[in-house]
Amino acid sequence: MFKTILILSTLLFCSVSNGQEWTLRLSSNIELRKWTLTNRVDKSEKPLGGATIILYKGETKLNQTNSDEKGNFSIDIPAQGEFILTVAFAGCNSKKFSVSTAGVPDAVGKDNYKPTVIIGGFVLSEPITGVDYVGLNEALVRVEYKTGGQNFDKDETVTNKGLNIISKINVQENFIIDKFCGLNKSGDDALHKKKCQLAKDCYSKARSLMPNEKYPTEQLKRAEDCLDGKKAIQEAAAETTSTQAQAAKIANEKAIKEKQDKNNASFKKTGQGTTKEIKTKQPEDKTQDTQLTNTGNANQSKLTVKNNVTANTIAPLLDVDRYKICITKGDNFYKKQRYKEAKAQYAEALKIKSDDAALKAKLKDCEAKCAE
Repeated sequence: MFKTILILSTLLFCSVSNGQEWTLRLSSNIELRKWTLTNRVDKSEKPLGGATIILYKGETKLNQTNSDEKGNFSIDIPAQGEFILTVAFAGCNSKKFSVSTAGVPDAVGKDNYKPTVIIGGFVLSEPITGVDYVGLNEALVRVEYKTGGQNFDKDETVTNKGLNIISKINVQENFIIDKFCGLNKSGDDALHKKKCQLAKDCYSKARSLMPNEKYPTEQLKRAEDCLDGKKAIQEAAAETTSTQAQAAKIANEKAIKEKQDKNNASFKKTGQGTTKEIKTKQPEDKTQDTQLTNTGNANQSKLTVKNNVTANTIAPLLDVDRYKICITKGDNFYKKQRYKEAKAQYAEALKIKSDDAALKAKLKDCEAKCAE
């Protein structure tokens, strides 16, 4: 009798257990969102393969799978429990949602019960500095059994709350992205107009806003080159102005001295002519003609000398200025390890001063750096 009761009890237990051994097959899709940010916004979303999906019950890990090359995945969830499913990928914000398989009546959870549910896709992306992602610690979706049938579906209250969290995050991301691209555009406009310092300021602000983006860092290099070149030109222009002023001063002093010498010579000559006139009593008109002729010749001689002095003095100075500009640019490029551009500037300078030994050494060093 006791043996019979034991057998019946065992059979009853097995019957109840088999009735609740079903699993829920949950399927979804994962995409990766990528931003390409310059002076404009380019967004792309593509299926993400290799994302990790882990099923937890409390702190215990129960199951794990990965998305395929098309971003699809499926995972089995045990009956009669509360679970958390996390979706993660390296470098991206993870997301999670809850699944409840509790509350399925025994009458439903037997006779080969195989429930399935498909939920909307998940979009993962890299975090943006300055955006508050704390809302992602909550479950964005909840799947549960719906009474009156055999189906599982989303809980609308939890789902709507999750959508609100995602919406707030998107607003923050878009604000920072638009500001970032706007700064880059302002920098590009300033650089185009040769407003080098303004361009540098814009790119610096953009890089501070989103440090991991490449575009402002690359453009900062161009802005700094613009500043270096502009500074070299300004310095050379200032030196040219000073040199020309000095040359003009020298030419003027020389012309004044020559004029004085000519006047002295003319005075002596005129004095001699007057003495001779008194002795020979020649007509006055002839003496005046001689004076006018001598004065005209003196003025013409002064103008010719002045023009020759100015031209011969300033022309070599302009070559010196161009030589110094090339050296300055070459040194700046060398400091930034842009040896090919430095080599070109040194070679240009050598065309002006071919006997400069120090310059030849710099050119040879650049050629060696380029060959490495």
